[in-house]
Amino acid sequence: GGARVHAVMVGISDYGGTASDLSYTDEDAEKLAETLRRGGVLAPESVVLTNAQATVAGVRQAFEQVAREAGPDDLFLFFFSGHGVQRE
Repeated sequence: GGARVHAVMVGISDYGGTASDLSYTDEDAEKLAETLRRGGVLAPESVVLTNAQATVAGVRQAFEQVAREAGPDDLFLFFFSGHGVQRE
């Protein structure tokens, strides 16, 4: 019983071989998932997306998947580690 954490965790380190690559940001998402899993609060429907998996379509699909399973007393968590880009 009890509330569970339904999470979408995204970490991008590899920006296609550019000078903008980051160290360990993909691991941030994986380590957060492992920490929540070990704590016994991470819902099994939660999703970790790293690097090439972290597309706009992939994140949208993950949101939809996680939202279908979350209950009214559950917590939703979105975690992102990487660069941001602003587009108009």
